[in-house]
Amino acid sequence: METTQKMAKNTFFSFMGSGIDISLAMIQSIVLARVLGADAYGSYSFYIWAITLAGFIVNLGWGVLAQRFIAEAIGQDDRKKAAGLVRLAIVGRVIPGLLTTLVIIGISPQLAHFFAQEKQPIYFIIVACTLLPFTMTQMFISICKGFQKFRYSMYFVLASTPLRVVAQISLAMLGFGVLPMLGVNLFSLVIGLAISVLLLNRLVPLRQLISGAKLDTQTRASAIKFALPVALATGVNYILWEKSEIVFLGHYSPSNQVGFYNLAGQIPRLSMEIMPMVFAALLLPAISEQFGRNDLSKLKSIYVTSARYLMLLSLPMAVMIVALADPIVNVLYGAQYEPVIALMRVMCFPRAVYAFLATGGAVIYALNKPGFAFWTAALLAALCVVLDFLLIPRFGAMGAAIGNSIPQVLMLPMYIVFVQRTLKVPWPLGDGLRIMLASAPAGLVLYLLSNYLGPVEALCVGIPVGVLLVVGGLVLFGAVRQEDINRFDGLDELLPSRLRRTYGTLINMVGRLVRARQALLGGV
Repeated sequence: METTQKMAKNTFFSFMGSGIDISLAMIQSIVLARVLGADAYGSYSFYIWAITLAGFIVNLGWGVLAQRFIAEAIGQDDRKKAAGLVRLAIVGRVIPGLLTTLVIIGISPQLAHFFAQEKQPIYFIIVACTLLPFTMTQMFISICKGFQKFRYSMYFVLASTPLRVVAQISLAMLGFGVLPMLGVNLFSLVIGLAISVLLLNRLVPLRQLISGAKLDTQTRASAIKFALPVALATGVNYILWEKSEIVFLGHYSPSNQVGFYNLAGQIPRLSMEIMPMVFAALLLPAISEQFGRNDLSKLKSIYVTSARYLMLLSLPMAVMIVALADPIVNVLYGAQYEPVIALMRVMCFPRAVYAFLATGGAVIYALNKPGFAFWTAALLAALCVVLDFLLIPRFGAMGAAIGNSIPQVLMLPMYIVFVQRTLKVPWPLGDGLRIMLASAPAGLVLYLLSNYLGPVEALCVGIPVGVLLVVGGLVLFGAVRQEDINRFDGLDELLPSRLRRTYGTLINMVGRLVRARQALLGGV
């Protein structure tokens, strides 16, 4: 299968799985925020964050190792090596997972006291028990990405996520508190782990993993050598991107500030994960496969093309969210969450930057240069901690938003310069400027609509108007070209039959606009 076709097919399956997961997560956050109220929702979101924090502590680079080295082994057509890498990654995740679980259980009274949450260690004990099934299901998804079997990730989401969301919403509406909801989260992850084991058996027979999947000494040493700096880079990247600032917020601020901050990041994060991050998730396996084949020309082509498409998907979406932040918050969460509006506007563009940072990150890891990723993230993480320490005690959630946004945005030029020096291929900066110019008029119009219309009316009118203005602007400024139309014209075969005609109509419409612009302006 051609690389472009494989990436398109994987994009479809990844989009379906992520779309279902994100849609349900969005519904869950809206209902829980309204039903629980700011204080209880802040407490709930704090413990969910604590689970993700523990997961990152356990990660130790094994997820990235699985994606990178399994994809390379598949590119070399070495299934035995791929199976050995699966076993290595699983063992590397299970051992630290068990140790971290025991540590959290042991210090749960001290954690409850430090964060001034409910003075009951049982909350952190549930966090500890949730850790292993959470991290192992994440490892399963990484293994699927390494094998480029994204449809298995979709199957996993369909089988586990709806159960968790429905159960937690039901408990909240029946008046149960945070503790039963955390228990349901644990139960759903245990079920998800059982499902992931069954699906993993289709990729690598479990009998082979237990007895026969062994790696040669050189491959094992190379993989572990890769994982160690990745683990360090993952840790410092967590400080930058995964709300480590909640450590300061949880200690210095009331629980409603934690809730405001988490909700402010929800819309930008989930919006970017609908399509930009789905596409970004394909890059490391795809680039690693080309590296395994020693095809640097195709690797460079994937880098430049994916950078363009990630900017096309991320920047207009960020502009629309910033412009419509007021009606979004009022419609979804209610007037009690008004402080979320300003926070969302500050946090939106750094999340867009994170989406297209994946392009440079995929190249860095595929070229086996995790040391650069670590030192870059370490420098910026140190800046992030200093800013958080200075700003959060005084400004609360807004201090956290500003303190994290500055180093997050600074990471982009550092990655761009490194890749340009290493591969001798520049970032498509001109396309980025065209995309911003194309999106600006839509942002201005949507902001005016949000000020002159009611919240519901502003969303109902603003979203379709914004999409039309963005598409027209992208065509007018030359950010969308005929080569893009040709590339996406044949993807209708991956869609359900009912959607093919609509998709074809939209592509043809945009194609006509592109050709009309070319006829009027030529190559400008």
